[in-house]
Amino acid sequence: MRLSPRSALHLALLACLVAAPAAAQWHVGAGYRTDRYFGSVVTSTIEDGSRIRFRPLRPDVFDVSLHRQVGRIRMGLIGSTFVAGIAGESESDGITIQGGGTFDVLELVAEAGITLSGNVRVVAGPVIGLWRTEGTANRTVVGAQAGIDFEAPIGGAFRIFGRATGGVVGSPIDPTSLGDTQERGTLSRRSLVTGVRMQL
Repeated sequence: MRLSPRSALHLALLACLVAAPAAAQWHVGAGYRTDRYFGSVVTSTIEDGSRIRFRPLRPDVFDVSLHRQVGRIRMGLIGSTFVAGIAGESESDGITIQGGGTFDVLELVAEAGITLSGNVRVVAGPVIGLWRTEGTANRTVVGAQAGIDFEAPIGGAFRIFGRATGGVVGSPIDPTSLGDTQERGTLSRRSLVTGVRMQL
């Protein structure tokens, strides 16, 4: 029996729809993340003309994630909450001043990844967070990140993973709260994550 091109296309689409759920895999994970920030949330100019850049200190972050993989493509969500201290750094001599308060952060990353070879994949996606300092309302901060993810089996449905990402996020400072000697900045971030995933 010969099939018309349209019938063959319909059968191929039906085969993909039937096969995709069987090939798809769900993964849940938990990880420990260390962040290092560059740039500033705000830069202040003091009386002697020197400038001090304020940025988050290196916070300890715990991630939870849910991913779905079909073939070489993996998509998912990563959620985290953390507290980051605020430090000021002089542009002239590099002296760091701590004790500038804290940021309370709730963050979500929606990412997509593609497997390069074996258990190594490239990942990228948008970042959205709610940042708050004491006495202020939540500020929505958006950005993006990209990086490399690697995982290795440790037995059964479990795998250990590591990832390195870099990205940028906006300043959580309300521009209407700045004085004449202050300027909003942009943050860049480098992150290292280690953790465990389980295939459902």
